[in-house]
Order: sequence, then structure tokens, then C-alpha cells
Amino acid sequence: MMVGPLRLAGVGFVMQAIALLSFIAISQTPFAYPGKDIVWAASLLAMAALLDLAVLRLSLPELILLALFLSIGFVGILELLGFNLFPGLVKGTEPFTSTHLRKTASAVMYTFALYVAGIGALLAVRRLLKI
Repeated sequence: MMVGPLRLAGVGFVMQAIALLSFIAISQTPFAYPGKDIVWAASLLAMAALLDLAVLRLSLPELILLALFLSIGFVGILELLGFNLFPGLVKGTEPFTSTHLRKTASAVMYTFALYVAGIGALLAVRRLLKI
């Protein structure tokens, strides 16, 4: 089965949405203190598994494209949920103002850098361990 950056990005979008909704839901319960940490850790492990699969199956340009798709998707999901369902996620932000667009671009660049760093770390570990 052909696995490309768009297909993996789609899986990543679903994972990110579930993680964010789980984080919001758990934070509104008495179980919030350990629950948020558990959701965060599970989300991190799931995304690491997705990126590891990507490292095995995609070329370097496709990996960079995947990182870009995932970062745009994460920020998009965060804003979609924030502006439509959970205003606390985007508190103090007026949509489509210059400040909002600057913050959005910064968030995309930051998450892109994190995804590229994660991919780089996985590539380095695989090369170091020769797997």
C-alpha cells in the first residue's frame, strides 16, 4: 500500500484533533491534574509512532512536506476549535487581524520546527542504530 505525505498528514490531523479534544475534555474534570499529563504523553507517543512510520516510508523532501502539513493542520485545528467551540484556546485574539495572522504564522513556524526536529531525531537514531 502506498503511503504518502498527504495520507499520513490526514492520519496526523485526526490524531491531533482527538488529542486536543481529549485534553480539553479532561481538563474540565476532577481528574485534570494527572489526566492532562497522560493525554499529553499519549499524544506525543502516537505522533512519534506516526513520524517513525513516515521516516521508514518517505523520502526527505516528503518528510519536510509532511512536517509542513502537520504544522498547518495542528494550528488550523487549534484555531477552528478555539474560534468555534472553546474560546479559551484563542483568548484575546480577534480573527483575521494583523496580530492574529502574525501569531498564526509564528505558531505554524514553531510547530514546523518541532516536527522537523522530531523527524531529524528519528533519522539520527535510526542511522546510529543502523535500523
